[in-house]
Amino acid sequence: MALEDAKDLARRQSSKILDLSELRGDVSPAAPHASPCKDVEHGYRVNHWWSVVGPSADALKEAMDRLHLELPKQGWKVYRYGEANSKARQLRLEVEDKKEHHTVTIELSLPSTYPNPSKWEKKMRDSLSVSLASPCYVDKSYKPNDQ
Repeated sequence: MALEDAKDLARRQSSKILDLSELRGDVSPAAPHASPCKDVEHGYRVNHWWSVVGPSADALKEAMDRLHLELPKQGWKVYRYGEANSKARQLRLEVEDKKEHHTVTIELSLPSTYPNPSKWEKKMRDSLSVSLASPCYVDKSYKPNDQ
């Protein structure tokens, strides 16, 4: 798959997730980018990280629950839904698109609800973060520095 086609697909996948979340807020302006696949000549994968801030903690929780319920109806397989293995124990959803094989990790971060937030956590905003990764694609014209 050509790099631009893979980036467009990642954007569409991310847009579907945002639409399903029904969140309205500030979405980070991150664009999909490519990184080389280890030991695959002309191989690359597309990553797309973005987050939403602005909605209330309750709205973010509802969006997370909605994604957990709705993504499987849209062809995504849920691999994990529960607390992350971190100090914050934020809620994490890990899914894979059965057709395109994109993997996605969605994390709900609610520092406003922490009982004893650190100085750093007090500066953070409640958010829903999404990290999408494509499978490894091969494009003979791809070079590792292409973005």
